[in-house]
Amino acid sequence: MMVLAVCTSRFTAKERDSETQLDFFQARYFTSAQGRFTSPDPGNAGADPFDPQSWNGYAYVKNNPLNAIDPDGLSDFSVTGYGVKDIDPWSPGGALFDLWYRTTFQSMQQIQQVAQQVAPAVQQAVDWWGQPRDMGCLAASTSRGAITGGAGGALAGLAGGPGAPVTVPTASAGGFLAGGLAGWAGGMVSCMSSSGGTGSSGQATGNDKSPKEWQITNPADKKVVGGRTYLKDAKTGTWWSKDTAGHGGSVWKVYKETSPGKLDWIADADAQGNFISGKWKSPVGTSITF
Repeated sequence: MMVLAVCTSRFTAKERDSETQLDFFQARYFTSAQGRFTSPDPGNAGADPFDPQSWNGYAYVKNNPLNAIDPDGLSDFSVTGYGVKDIDPWSPGGALFDLWYRTTFQSMQQIQQVAQQVAPAVQQAVDWWGQPRDMGCLAASTSRGAITGGAGGALAGLAGGPGAPVTVPTASAGGFLAGGLAGWAGGMVSCMSSSGGTGSSGQATGNDKSPKEWQITNPADKKVVGGRTYLKDAKTGTWWSKDTAGHGGSVWKVYKETSPGKLDWIADADAQGNFISGKWKSPVGTSITF
């Protein structure tokens, strides 16, 4: 019995689906009836900002099948000596140019996309780090951690006996440093100042039924920039301005003076002057210049 093998390879040796009559190009399918791909270029993989012919996401090798092929459905490569003319490999559309473009320019685009995704998280971390803290509380937390760690290290050294590889002074010093670091880290979380002004802290007193609104009654300085008023708190040196948008419960924008005549945003605050934790601010208005 004779068995006839059916050849499924068609255009540029790509396998053709017998049911759909589409050619498989790894990344997508090609329809020979229309001379184009059935879906756009994934991620604009073959797009070149300097070559308008590459902007058509459905076109096969920029409509130049005599001089180029697309091996994987992502970009075209010139074939030296194939067709009616030869393409410079370093020119747009050439094999070497396409290889350089895909490994450098598109990689930079991907890095930029990732950077844009993580930027809010990084900004929140920077804002948290820059929030004011009670220095006395932070020093006390660090001292407690250092003392506790030093005592624990000394006990560990004593438990090892005279023949232990780690002596009591060494263990105590290591515990002192580790405990101090742990105490400092704990203080960075627990010692954040909730308010930086000289007015009411927002706590209800006496017969008050609700917290009092925070305000600067005697500002050390006052500036008006772009129609907005900035008040300098005499106690902390921070600058406060009313938040007209009020997103996320924000009533105040709080700034610190990083250089003469220049303010940088550090936090948003609520009506009682409490800093709003984790509040992210867009780049607009993060720096004010007098």
